[in-house]
Amino acid sequence: MKLLISEANKESMTVIESFGCNKQKRCKSFLKSLIALHKERGKWHLVKDKKVSDLTYNGRWYFIHTLTAELYSMGYQIKAPDGIKQKHCIALCKRWEEEGLSASTIATRKSLLRVVLSWVGKKSTLDDLSLNELFVNPTVITRSQKTEIDKSLSGVLKRETLPEGDRWTDDPIEIIRKLWVSLGVVRTQAKVSKRYFIVMLELMYWLGLRPREAAFFNPGKDIRHDTFDGHYCFVAKQGSKGGRERKVLILECSQKGYLKELQTRMYCRHRIMPKDVSKTDSWMRAFNRFCVDNGLSKDNQKNPYSLRHEYAQRTYENISGQPSPIRLKTSSKVDAVAKGFVSKQLGHNRPSVAGAYIG
Repeated sequence: MKLLISEANKESMTVIESFGCNKQKRCKSFLKSLIALHKERGKWHLVKDKKVSDLTYNGRWYFIHTLTAELYSMGYQIKAPDGIKQKHCIALCKRWEEEGLSASTIATRKSLLRVVLSWVGKKSTLDDLSLNELFVNPTVITRSQKTEIDKSLSGVLKRETLPEGDRWTDDPIEIIRKLWVSLGVVRTQAKVSKRYFIVMLELMYWLGLRPREAAFFNPGKDIRHDTFDGHYCFVAKQGSKGGRERKVLILECSQKGYLKELQTRMYCRHRIMPKDVSKTDSWMRAFNRFCVDNGLSKDNQKNPYSLRHEYAQRTYENISGQPSPIRLKTSSKVDAVAKGFVSKQLGHNRPSVAGAYIG
């Protein structure tokens, strides 16, 4: 969190210090007002009486710095946040469009701008504007909810055109086994952390957890059973997206076998991320470095999230009894029940989001 704040400060101050003396003074005053609002309201949800996640809090902090730099760079020397008008909203949206930002980035920034305006009671300033007024091409903010390629790890591996001797196995579980083998038997502090990282990857494959959810997963108390749902895993608020707790139902015998084995590991009796780790962000950065060092990165599409895609594909096939649409590659009817179930298992409210995983 502190690293993100320092980066935001550094980037914004570089832009601000390039202004003239008077403009720089006004810009810093405007930023100071935004920081005060963020300190007062940045930790709270706009509608519900609850706190937002650290990720959302940090995103808001980063945005108010970006917003200040962009407004003053375009020549709008606004004195206070309540001075933001519709013309400023239009200019910002058209700027993001011209920069060629992705639909998800533009949608996120527009949402954050709405948050800032809500803090000063001017939410309607943005809400009253149509997409045609905000953008030259309104479709730039439209995000496709249906993937056009199989992003699961096995799907990525099958598309690789490497010599047979250089190919990875097509089985994601075999890749995780190789990570265990690479650790060896010698116990060092570095290897202690790495074994937890591998467990996080296992949880992403078997339960479809997000990386942060896997870090906070506690095998000792989160693997449960009741007469109504049978075996399930509980995903607590801490670490989950939007602080939404959920149940991940266990449908496969292989899942049950893995969870039973996981509970026998002495080092997995408590939370996966050790309790002596004080900074979650540092732990997640270390996890990402470990993944990249072992060939799981966005550059080659074999990133940790491909294991979550693997879970989504497998779950859909178990419920519907047929391959997912992206693997079937035909116009056959999508099983709406299975699609809704997959979305819920992954922690999404809208069934349509499952299309990003299964097509």
